[in-house]
Amino acid sequence: MFEIALVFDDNMLIEDIGKGRKECFGIWLQDGQTHYPSENWFDNGLIILSWWTVTWQSLVDSQPDQGISFMEGPYHLSVIQEPTGKVKLVDKNKDTLFVLRVEELGKQLRKALNAVIRHFHDLDLRTENLESLIKCLKIVETGLKKVKTS
Repeated sequence: MFEIALVFDDNMLIEDIGKGRKECFGIWLQDGQTHYPSENWFDNGLIILSWWTVTWQSLVDSQPDQGISFMEGPYHLSVIQEPTGKVKLVDKNKDTLFVLRVEELGKQLRKALNAVIRHFHDLDLRTENLESLIKCLKIVETGLKKVKTS
């Protein structure tokens, strides 16, 4: 099953945010044995989840030529919307890594956003980027309602 995988190093998050650094944690895409960019990929998850929310919203609005990017390294997947209601996530070599329904992508994004927001709140970590994620969660919720009614 496709998912947005997350892993947190609480001590590092607390230290980095306390020093005004990026909010980095493990974040990657996976389905079975396929991991992108790789298992335990470490990146600025708050920023990329907000980027992915923009991609999600564009898919819901049927805007073509979307992508999912990571900050660290040249990692980008093209998101190709199929007439069947599914999306293909394709790498730079034109290999299809993941195929899933638009709704499932939204559900996994919602799950990841909720997990990150909850985790940061549990650690009492407050950042400007976290406040943006709360707005992103509302966007995804609205999009999921739209996808279900179409």
